[in-house]
Amino acid sequence: MSELDNDDNATPTVTYALSQEQNRQVAALHHIASKDLARPLVCGIHIKFSGDTLAFTVTDSYKMAERSYDVSDGRPDGRNVGKVDGVNHGIVVVNAVALRDALNVVKLSPLTKLELGDNGVTVSANAMSITVPAVSGQYPNTDQLWTQHPAGDIFTAKHVAISAEYLWALSRSTGLTPKMMGPMVLTGTDELKPLHIRMPKEDGWRAILMPARI
Repeated sequence: MSELDNDDNATPTVTYALSQEQNRQVAALHHIASKDLARPLVCGIHIKFSGDTLAFTVTDSYKMAERSYDVSDGRPDGRNVGKVDGVNHGIVVVNAVALRDALNVVKLSPLTKLELGDNGVTVSANAMSITVPAVSGQYPNTDQLWTQHPAGDIFTAKHVAISAEYLWALSRSTGLTPKMMGPMVLTGTDELKPLHIRMPKEDGWRAILMPARI
């Protein structure tokens, strides 16, 4: 983990409480992560907490999705994650499939505690705890891709090819059924540049997809 306050020798941690719905949403992000074990960082889920925002990002270099939550008011009610205690900012990367498996073990619990620290993520509920170890290394800089979002919602590319497999994976990464998702809005300016995808009904989810070459 980086960017953590550490005034003592003890490892700083931060704990959040996820609702049952949020547990499912975070677990679903594994659909975007790479399955190439030779690239452990992009097999991971990047978790960043800073101030009032908790964000989970996954990418395999061809597609990317992010699920973020407002933690300002601490209400784990299915809309806002509840911050229990801990430091104010930090980053940790863990294997996305391993985190999914840990979350699935406690998915029936009304609340799941997520403790983030230097050594990884500990998932706990109902007197059960599972720790997913951190993946070391430098995660790809995804922030710069979000800042390249074309202005407005105008799709100006004349034509663009999209991998059906990748689009299906992005849909599954929302953790929602098609009926719950509503429409997806694609924004792009060039058939060779990344497409930005959002759902008006789910402002905490966004994605980027590289066009397919034909």
